[in-house]
Amino acid sequence: MGSISAHSWSVTSVCVTSPAAHASHWTVRALAGKPGMVASTVHNILRRHRLKPHRVKTFKVSRDPQFEARVRDVVGLYVDPPDHAIVLSVDEKTRVQAPGQTQTPLPMKPGQAGTRSHDDKRNGTTCLMAALDVATGKVIAQMVRRHRSKEFRLDADPALHVIVDNQSAHKSAEVHAWLKDHPRWTFHFTPTAASWTSAVEGFYSKLARHRLRNAIFNSLDASIAAIKGYIKHHNAHPFRWSKEPEALVASWKRGHQKLQEMASSE
Repeated sequence: MGSISAHSWSVTSVCVTSPAAHASHWTVRALAGKPGMVASTVHNILRRHRLKPHRVKTFKVSRDPQFEARVRDVVGLYVDPPDHAIVLSVDEKTRVQAPGQTQTPLPMKPGQAGTRSHDDKRNGTTCLMAALDVATGKVIAQMVRRHRSKEFRLDADPALHVIVDNQSAHKSAEVHAWLKDHPRWTFHFTPTAASWTSAVEGFYSKLARHRLRNAIFNSLDASIAAIKGYIKHHNAHPFRWSKEPEALVASWKRGHQKLQEMASSE
């Protein structure tokens, strides 16, 4: 047991160091070479300690000085929308491609993954503009050829709260002029570098992962039809926001504290 514990300590301590200059990450074989063990032993140690040195997760802690106020404003609309008003989370997914294949792909079969040609045939792009209705959790969308302030404007006149990110198309002079003529409309901006505070971004993420990633389309029309089909599926299982603003602000503060601690220890 003492030998196994010593091996475990050796492997785990090496994992947190930088690999050799010629590599970007540790592999099982490279780790085995350090303490002089066989690869299967290292693999078992990594699995026991739930270490995955070949994988890296990404993160981004927003440095927006208005982060806390904006989260409370935006997420407050999600969890407690005002009476007699519509709340929409709005954004655009630009340059949605319709990739086709230059050769017929081969299906998956026992012992072999599905295969396809490494190059794509481009069938054009579209711009998806979507609004998630906070009250119902459903998505309203349209596809346009271009992404400009002109396409972004919404032509209606109820009391409306629109949650958007900080893209220039949402802050242009044309949009500001339109808002002056529609005083019952209010824009609420999400914090910078915090796209997860936009409810419609969650829909875009699911669309990309569940329907667009690895998809093959013979035409742009087929791609558009697939997107419309996914929206119909999504609206049959509408989204509901559950996180309270206080919990998100607390998590953000912990992230900043962790970054500061790491910076001070260097």
